[in-house]
Amino acid sequence: MGAKGTSFSSFVDRLNEIMAKRGVSPGRLAEQIGDTESRVKEYIAGQRCPNAVIIMKIAEALGTSPEWLYGLPEKKTMFFSEALDAMKHGAKVKLPTWAGYWEWDSEKQTVLMHCRPEESDNGEPVLDIRESQRVEYTLRNICSTEWMIADEDNCPKLGGRQTGLSFGDAINMAKRYGKKIARAGWNGKGQYVELATCISYKNAAGKTVNAEHDAIGNKAFAFVGTSGVQMGWLASQADMLATDWEVVE
Repeated sequence: MGAKGTSFSSFVDRLNEIMAKRGVSPGRLAEQIGDTESRVKEYIAGQRCPNAVIIMKIAEALGTSPEWLYGLPEKKTMFFSEALDAMKHGAKVKLPTWAGYWEWDSEKQTVLMHCRPEESDNGEPVLDIRESQRVEYTLRNICSTEWMIADEDNCPKLGGRQTGLSFGDAINMAKRYGKKIARAGWNGKGQYVELATCISYKNAAGKTVNAEHDAIGNKAFAFVGTSGVQMGWLASQADMLATDWEVVE
């Protein structure tokens, strides 16, 4: 029996939390980790501290990490093989720029892709990965090393927010999906950037001129701030190098 302390108290709280969330009973968890039900009940009650091997087995069985169970800083990203294992244990996963997530359908033995209808191949909010028409895009995602657990904080489809985006990812969200984007520090001021179209102005002669351009058409980024709207916004070096961009819903 290991020594008890603050981290063990966190372990007990989180073990109870994730077992309730996953709908896993003490008996079921005991079967999955090769332990006795009575001992698992002692872990749950905080009467016994499991060793490191058992903790690893518990984390794997419940689709989480030992770090999360003990309230320690977690490894934030993973390979797809790890993400797939997490899905098969009930977790939802995503890439940092996604509003949606992927999850495992144990009945159909396939991955279900949850996304916004406008981002789906068939216009539906849920797509079987086997029905994806964007094969190269899907394969590139699978090759990514930035997979993460999707939850109520980081996934808009689950009620969270898209945060921690690079400048390029944020600009893509504005261009491709018409999203409003902002730096994390702007939120309290209600400031954001969005793509404006159908731009025109009135010249000194009183003539209305449409702002057409051979290379970019009739569009420009607009900065909406506390003083009003600034058309033709130019990002600073700090903005371009930042990784704290987020989508403003």
